[in-house]
Amino acid sequence: MTKLLGLSILLAALALPAFGQYRSNRLSPEDQQQFDKYYKKWVDDSRKNDRDDIRKDEQHMQDIMGRYDIPADVPYDRIASSASGYGDGDQGYYGNAHSWQGRLSPGDQQEFDKTYSKWLNDQRKDRDDLPKDERKMRDIMSRYNIPLDVPFDAIASPGRRY
Repeated sequence: MTKLLGLSILLAALALPAFGQYRSNRLSPEDQQQFDKYYKKWVDDSRKNDRDDIRKDEQHMQDIMGRYDIPADVPYDRIASSASGYGDGDQGYYGNAHSWQGRLSPGDQQEFDKTYSKWLNDQRKDRDDLPKDERKMRDIMSRYNIPLDVPFDAIASPGRRY
């Protein structure tokens, strides 16, 4: 009986730090709501290429991330409630945020995913390339009659959103 109790206490002691670490990166409901608000604004400002507002949005999101010890290089769409920035969960502005996936030919999907990954990286590194990346993705979207205001992450393959 005492061995069982001792083993239980040992397991609890080992599991507690892991549980605490898992919870520490979860945003409070208020901070999640604020992050989602700035993420939505950041997506909109990125579409308009409004660099001043993009920097302000990023600063607000980075401040929230810093409070939770989330590394600065974690993509914002991994933290936002909805990668599209327009709704809850996977329900984006256009209903199911994934409804646009699977419409492109395999070759075009591969090209779109490659450009989308580059676009995500360029948002933090080389902003001068953003218009070129966006133009390339919008060209592919127009060939498939996908509205140009559909978020890129609603078209990219799921693995490319991270």
